[in-house]
Amino acid sequence: MKRVLSRLLILPMMGLVVAAAGAAAVPATANAQTAPQPAYTGPLVWLSSPVTSMLVDKGKSVTFEIDVNNKSTAGKFVNLELTKAPEGWNPILKDRGFIVRSVYVRPDGLESVDLQVQVPADAKGDYEFNVRATGDGFDPSLLKLMVGIKDQATQSSSFVVQYPTLQGKSGSTFGFKADLKNDSEADKTYGLSAKAPDGWTVVFKPSYQDTQISSVQVKTGSSQSLDINVTPPARVAAGDYPITVTASSASERATADLKVTVTGDYQMAMSTRSDLFNTQATAGQESPFYITITNSGSAPLQNVSLSSSKPQGWTVTFKPDKIDQLDPGAQREVAMMIKPGSNAIAGDYMLTVTASHPQVSLSRDIRVTVQTPTLWGFVGIAVLVVVIGGLLGLFMKLGRR
Repeated sequence: MKRVLSRLLILPMMGLVVAAAGAAAVPATANAQTAPQPAYTGPLVWLSSPVTSMLVDKGKSVTFEIDVNNKSTAGKFVNLELTKAPEGWNPILKDRGFIVRSVYVRPDGLESVDLQVQVPADAKGDYEFNVRATGDGFDPSLLKLMVGIKDQATQSSSFVVQYPTLQGKSGSTFGFKADLKNDSEADKTYGLSAKAPDGWTVVFKPSYQDTQISSVQVKTGSSQSLDINVTPPARVAAGDYPITVTASSASERATADLKVTVTGDYQMAMSTRSDLFNTQATAGQESPFYITITNSGSAPLQNVSLSSSKPQGWTVTFKPDKIDQLDPGAQREVAMMIKPGSNAIAGDYMLTVTASHPQVSLSRDIRVTVQTPTLWGFVGIAVLVVVIGGLLGLFMKLGRR
């Protein structure tokens, strides 16, 4: 009996608990419901672009990304056409390498195409392009795009030389260090060339390498270090020599101006008509001996004086005794008038001739074979005959005794 009463009491209490729980759950469910969203009232299909106006260089290629938006619940075929474009720009709508005339856009979807234009080299000012989208079930949409031309072109490639002017003597190799920079948005291959005076050699090498190159590839946003070795001809004249180096890609050129200053190299050479430095002369008489002075350096020589070191009693003069101007590679013959002393004994003598300049001097020894005059030869013979005759007479006289 007690068990029956207990069960009867438990059932009403459980009902009360369930009812209370249900009452508490009703407000929570109501609070979880969101407010209804307002209906979309904008265009069903329209055109847009992340960038609608650009400022570019003359001669560049420009690409606009155009988005075709479909907000409707049905897929749409959208026709695209250019309704306004400047002449000579050749605008093209493309996607995946193909020319586009229309696109299909899924419900509540988006498709993108590119508008590509080529800026003429003589363009200036601002230019407008209009792209129009049409189709069934939606109003036409018009997108306006602008292209402005820069007053000064942006150089995306550059040649930077650390020391563009070098100085040295002729025959030396002049080494320039340069950086070829690519600040464009794409990797580029550059052809390397140089404009130099005739006879000069210009060689391009990657820095710290011994490989001669004529082209180099530079990744976007990076640079390539180059060694530029310039070698002039062996006997180039002193002076300033300009050189222009160029790196050319498919779309632009980067140049750098170099200058080599060749300092004077002062050298002289001396020669004779026979290439021998010996001659003959007669005592007391003037004899000519011809020497040639050559400027074998790269700098002009002015006021080259001539002098000699000679035995005592000798006379040496030069015709001319000074060379006013001797350009590199030029020659001048000078007559040396050699007059041994009148009492010089027959034999070989040495004298020294010197060509002098403030920057350089040159000396050569000349062997002179001296002969006595013919008259003195006869006198000597006569004296000898007299002496011999006297001796013979003396012997004959003594023999008789």
